Amino acid sequence: MIKRILIAGAFIIALLFSSISYSQDNFKSFNLKGKISNNLDIHMEIKPSSSDISSLDDHLDFNHLPGEIICQYSGFYYYDKYAKKIPIYGALSSNGFIHLTEYNEKNKINGWFRGFIKGDKIIKGVWSSPQGKKYPFYLFDSTKYPEDFDLNVPMDRVGGYERVDNTQDDCTYLTIYAEANGKFFFEIVGWCKPVLKEPPTLSIGMLSEIAFYTDVTRTKADFFYKYENLKIHFEFFEKQVVVTADDAIASYCEGAEGVKMGGTFIKTK
Repeated sequence: MIKRILIAGAFIIALLFSSISYSQDNFKSFNLKGKISNNLDIHMEIKPSSSDISSLDDHLDFNHLPGEIICQYSGFYYYDKYAKKIPIYGALSSNGFIHLTEYNEKNKINGWFRGFIKGDKIIKGVWSSPQGKKYPFYLFDSTKYPEDFDLNVPMDRVGGYERVDNTQDDCTYLTIYAEANGKFFFEIVGWCKPVLKEPPTLSIGMLSEIAFYTDVTRTKADFFYKYENLKIHFEFFEKQVVVTADDAIASYCEGAEGVKMGGTFIKTK
């Protein structure tokens, strides 16, 4: 399910989570172990939540996640060195993307696990902090080491990008939050002030989805949503990425008049 946020003159956020129905009995608990930054040993335990955890905090807005939310999770993880449990809450999407938010003892967000599930119980992705720190992580079934599985997590694409011709009244930003298993979770946000609109109002378009690499060199990737005939093509260079959005994207972003969802982007962080 593609997600979009369209704004004209004000910020409008539609939280659709309450309309999703699923049976928690269909999903297993996870008892996992792994590493952050390849050298910090961790253990994690999460299980399907019996209640809608998106109401716990305004930051748990699952409307921004790609795909349909099929299960919400709650639990904890800890660093083996300290053995102090850190609470985490999050959700699993139908496309295998998992997003977990961790909280400190003051109930403030301390970081995020964003990644993809491969097979039954292997998760790879990126842990990030509110301060902008980013580290690869991997987790697997604590009862079995996945000897035949590649635990490498690519980090060279992860980060923030801005359109090279941004102006004060016409801006677009791209963020790649996590990559694993030949795909990545991206978000494109743009805004502008349409010249011909009276009175002048700010138009904003947002797209959060998953793109798949189409070649072994990881230089080209596509997002395609067949039900709306939407397509975005990514072509990566050393510090830049060219994003080409078809006309259907502009038509789909109804209300985001004049917003550029594509262009040439340079990595900034």
